[in-house]
Amino acid sequence: MIYAIDDLTSLRATELRSTIFFTKITLTKTLKVRIRPLYLLVVETTAMKLFQLLLLSTIQQLGKIGESLSDLADQQKAQPFASDNFG
Repeated sequence: MIYAIDDLTSLRATELRSTIFFTKITLTKTLKVRIRPLYLLVVETTAMKLFQLLLLSTIQQLGKIGESLSDLADQQKAQPFASDNFG
């Protein structure tokens, strides 16, 4: 069995594992068939998933930093003259 896949993001690891003879076929302009073996697809899919996780983690960290800065700004607004008490 041979499958052609257009969108690697829709693949699941279980689908890849259950399809032993999985290959990707690409037709070139001269109608020659180029076959890409399964391990390349696994590497591409894994790299894409890792990049998505890294991006998501970075966005979450930026959100936490933004919340901390917002909390700090709120504290400064609540105590505008706190530094004068020590002087």
